Amino acid sequence: MPLAIYVILQKSLSTSRIQELTLLQAVEQELQRIGRAGVILCHVEVTGNERQIAEQKKIIIFRIVQESLQNILKHAQATAINVEFDFSEQLKITIGDNGVGFSAGEKVKIETGLGLQNIVKRAALINGEATINSIINNGTKITLTIPYA
Repeated sequence: MPLAIYVILQKSLSTSRIQELTLLQAVEQELQRIGRAGVILCHVEVTGNERQIAEQKKIIIFRIVQESLQNILKHAQATAINVEFDFSEQLKITIGDNGVGFSAGEKVKIETGLGLQNIVKRAALINGEATINSIINNGTKITLTIPYA
């Protein structure tokens, strides 16, 4: 693992700092931190207007996104990360990369990988859903669908 990625993994926003920001601001700061290392290009796309999210739910959602980003840094060998926010009737967040991906035959990674398990479990905790799609040499896409209430 390159030193720059190791350094990125060591730093994170504290819960108190996340509470001071909107969800979008917190994720943008995390992506800026990753982008400053110069290893991966990060892009954020937003559809709709950000809505108020309960504090505990916001922290859980941020931790899911953070876990997704850490998985990209550790395993994907990606050069780009794209995070899309869709503030519609439900919050939809898509985290994608252009990394090495994994095949459907490796679905065991989702079932046995702690990081991927945590993403699915945390989404369920807040009545949301996480879907993980990956294609060899074409990256991975994690989609979170979360009700506001």
